Amino acid sequence: MVRDSGCDPRVPKPESRIPTPKLRLTNPESRLPILNAIVDVEAAERCGWTPTDLARALLAGGARLLQLRAKGLTGAAFLDTAKAI
Repeated sequence: MVRDSGCDPRVPKPESRIPTPKLRLTNPESRLPILNAIVDVEAAERCGWTPTDLARALLAGGARLLQLRAKGLTGAAFLDTAKAI
């Protein structure tokens, strides 16, 4: 498991890092595991990302499943964020 506790201030703005979606074909012979990613709302905001932009970038990078983590949000705000993603 990879964890990162901070943000690199030299990293470009999130909108410049989102790749253009392309058709991805899976290789049935690949031994790489499927990427399951966590969209942590608080960590994303500390790094200048919106949860929606982070989710889009994770999916473009190959994530097949997203888990939304937002301990500081109310139930309504959590559902609104989930719907936006």
